[in-house]
Amino acid sequence: MGLLERIRRMLLIPTWAQWQRWSLTAKLTGVGALVGVLGLALGIYMAIPATVSDAYAVDGSRHDEYLELFRTGQFGQRDKLRIGCVEWSEASCVAAGNFLRLLSEAGWEIDSDRVFRMQQLVPVDGVSIAGRGDDMVDLPKVPPHMGHWGRVDVSQEVLIAAFKLMGGPVNFSSDPTLQPGTIGVYFGPKPKLEAPTTKANEKARRALLNYIGSGMVVQRACSQESSELCAGELFAWEDAVSSFLKQQRFDPNAVGKWFALPQANAASAASDMNTKLNVLMSFVLGVE
Repeated sequence: MGLLERIRRMLLIPTWAQWQRWSLTAKLTGVGALVGVLGLALGIYMAIPATVSDAYAVDGSRHDEYLELFRTGQFGQRDKLRIGCVEWSEASCVAAGNFLRLLSEAGWEIDSDRVFRMQQLVPVDGVSIAGRGDDMVDLPKVPPHMGHWGRVDVSQEVLIAAFKLMGGPVNFSSDPTLQPGTIGVYFGPKPKLEAPTTKANEKARRALLNYIGSGMVVQRACSQESSELCAGELFAWEDAVSSFLKQQRFDPNAVGKWFALPQANAASAASDMNTKLNVLMSFVLGVE
């Protein structure tokens, strides 16, 4: 008995001759059972966590997936990136080089087109996103375990969201040596992966990043178009996002914040869209 025949018998799949002899009712019952099994298998597949063994690997299919993430908002105003690694960790420097090429391919401007080898005062594994920390200059000094909260701009938010979706930890720091309009992306030793994201949640978060990217395109277009065209694009974008959120199983209170926002106005599109994009980014980052 061949392998296929054993599988057919094990799954109770009828032969063509048996199928021909079945009544219409039996055939409909069999088809319904098959659809149910396929639906169950699909549900199990979607619930299985994404399996990633290396948070710094950017080869194969992951290259295209990450490239899509880092291209979010490529038509908006974005900061220059300074890529760095820990000088005593060759693995972190190799990872920094791989991501430098990936981020450059995604349209980011790279400071000096090279990886900076650095000494971390408080070494951490994973990726650290650093700003100048201008808003923390006059704050009192605190112990390292406390730190200060600082503001992040849209470029930092895009990077944070993308790296979080990769499954590794994302740290935050300040670097006063950075030039204005420059963000530090510093790679520490290879991290342990955090709890993997289910395929369904990852798909939802990627969709949100796409809406954020298209929202930034609309925001920029509104600064160059007539108010009539801008109003139409704002309405179409907001309607698409609202329809998407209604289909998701996000926290109802968090979703309520989106629907409580007033409709974006062409006359104040820049500020209105900033508010809406920040709300969407909170979903991606898991703040809500």
